[in-house]
Amino acid sequence: MDFTPSRNEQLTEKDLRWGYWWVTHKQQVRKAATAAFGVVAFSLFFYGAYGFLDYYFITGPAERANLAQLGRNYIPYAAINRAQAPQPLTFGDAEVVKAGEGKYDFAVRVENADTRYWAEFDYRFRLSDDPNALTRTAHAFLMPGDSVYITTLAVAADAMPSPALEEPRIIWHRVSSYRLGPDPDGWRAEHLKLDIANTDFQPAPPSDPLRISRASFTVTNLSAYSFRNPRFVVALYDGVQLVGLSDVALTVLMAGEKKSVEATWLHELPSVSRIEVIPSINIFDPKAYIAPSR
Repeated sequence: MDFTPSRNEQLTEKDLRWGYWWVTHKQQVRKAATAAFGVVAFSLFFYGAYGFLDYYFITGPAERANLAQLGRNYIPYAAINRAQAPQPLTFGDAEVVKAGEGKYDFAVRVENADTRYWAEFDYRFRLSDDPNALTRTAHAFLMPGDSVYITTLAVAADAMPSPALEEPRIIWHRVSSYRLGPDPDGWRAEHLKLDIANTDFQPAPPSDPLRISRASFTVTNLSAYSFRNPRFVVALYDGVQLVGLSDVALTVLMAGEKKSVEATWLHELPSVSRIEVIPSINIFDPKAYIAPSR
């Protein structure tokens, strides 16, 4: 029987060359691998050591300080609140005007210099050091930029008192720029467009036994808004001296309407050289308006 040798287990020339190369370069490969692993290990060690030093001594302290300050509030709310707070109202001295036999009118001029807020408050006058000697409580409001009188009229007293206004608790209302638009002064002027004219004072005629003095004026509502119960404070002056006060209220004042208004005093008044009429209408109160009829 013929024998055919098998070549399945025989090494090829390529295998012999690879084996020869490995035998002759095994030490160099081992050294190169050891060096490579050494470089990697040294790099990792160096990186870890640098990270340790950086965390504790280089940038780490500054980063930890910055992180600690992230939770702190650096918005100056106190300064912002002070800047946004309304300006205090300016109260003048209390003035007293004789209003007849045993009666007196009290008045204080109040100014709201702030154009961003309107104010309202209850007030009363103290007549003396007696804590019970107080006038009735009244309510007042001031529009932005207003300068008005707050009054208490016909206070009974045996002699002319020296009243003092108790410090009121003021409620402030911020004027909404969204509601008023970019021109709040124009908005207010458009809503309170009243023409007060023909002011006149008629002293009591000597023949009048009632001694009735009269101040009259006309008011024309040039705005597009009708008002319910508009009030007017009428102040009489002799030069710069306040000598008479009255508070006149109308039932309605329709848009475009012109009305003649008269205030009366049932007592003798000194000479009057000037009349001041101050409208008192809260244009921010919806109840002050009369809805247009449909």
